[in-house]
Amino acid sequence: MGPVLFWRRKSLVATLERVTGTDVFIGLNTTLEREGGASCFFLGSTEATLEKIVQRMRIDFPHVRVAGTYSPPFKTEFDDNDNNQMIEAINAVKPDVLWVGIMGGYLDYEFA
Repeated sequence: MGPVLFWRRKSLVATLERVTGTDVFIGLNTTLEREGGASCFFLGSTEATLEKIVQRMRIDFPHVRVAGTYSPPFKTEFDDNDNNQMIEAINAVKPDVLWVGIMGGYLDYEFA
């Protein structure tokens, strides 16, 4: 996942700040955990990586429920059947948050 740029206004001066996908991921899940949790769905990556993410989420964010995961086939373009399978998997569990294109950086992140 590439960097995300946020505009943030400090008093009367606007600044540009670089925020990584991992920062957004950790920040949102930390907020959800603190507020009592929510559900999320992980779309993308391999089954092995998704399982590692689910295990790590249970430890780091026990109140954020992983409602589901889906590892689509690796190909350059999805057909209607592929898209429908992804949509059905997501809609079946109605997550509060959908994470797409899972980054491996979360698995390497060390919590202080």
